[in-house]
Amino acid sequence: MTIKYLDAARQGKNQWWRYISILTVVPFVPVCCVSIGLTIWLHFFVNVSFSDLQNKVLVSKIIRTMPPGGIYLLTISLTSSICACILLGIQKIHQRDFLATICPNHKFNVDRYTKAFIVWFLISLLFRILQLKLDPQAFQDFKLVFKPIDWSIYLVPAIINAISIAFCTEVIRGYVLQGLGTIVRHKYLLIFTSSLLSSSFVLLIANKAQCSQLQCLVFNLILGIGLATAILFENSLELVLGIQTAANLVPIFLTYQYSETLPSSLPTIFSATLNSQLISSIESTAIVVLSIKLAIFYAILLRKTPTINV
Repeated sequence: MTIKYLDAARQGKNQWWRYISILTVVPFVPVCCVSIGLTIWLHFFVNVSFSDLQNKVLVSKIIRTMPPGGIYLLTISLTSSICACILLGIQKIHQRDFLATICPNHKFNVDRYTKAFIVWFLISLLFRILQLKLDPQAFQDFKLVFKPIDWSIYLVPAIINAISIAFCTEVIRGYVLQGLGTIVRHKYLLIFTSSLLSSSFVLLIANKAQCSQLQCLVFNLILGIGLATAILFENSLELVLGIQTAANLVPIFLTYQYSETLPSSLPTIFSATLNSQLISSIESTAIVVLSIKLAIFYAILLRKTPTINV
């Protein structure tokens, strides 16, 4: 018998304080541990004073100039530990199998994950290329920066990094969706509310700095609504995990840099510097582009009869 995604949340114990404890305490334990480790490394090995460590802009610039291995190690350790702590919390605090949040039927559909990854990767890469073609003046210094040795060395860490970020964000999204599904009965309200909460939570952890908080929230909210709908259609996370993994891996082929920030040291094939005067307009149109990409993606992959159960 197929277990509906929201029904899986009714296994184990579901008191409200269990959800609050996992979302407020569990993720920030690894965040604090990684932050302490980063602070020690910056102070003792990079010679950054404790007063300078309070300058977020300076710390961000230093991190962006770290060797690729250091950046990947930092992000992989952070995202994988957050994901692992949440899944462990589900196992121990809710006393239910953590797989209920990923694939309630305890069988990960590799085929759906792979198809979602390929389709979203191609769509995302195509839209990045179209942006360059349709508005070439919006970009400066578009160039080939491919270094075969560096790229091949860091390809595997880049893939692991993309997967770990995808699992971290989507496990959070799925967990919030299942938790709210126990009290919210209206499907559209459930999708919107869970998307708003999970997007805000992910932004809080990620601390995005390349756009305003409102723009990032709107962008992630639209994406969250689409992904939450896909989760309910699929009754699992495989599809959205494929989407997020592809989105995280596109930059190793074509990266946008911002002219007011230091260039990233992460390996890529093509790099384009975004004109700082056009950032706001491009970020605004990105919301429309995202909506089109989601529509194309659903037209290709979401052909099953909806199985939303709320």
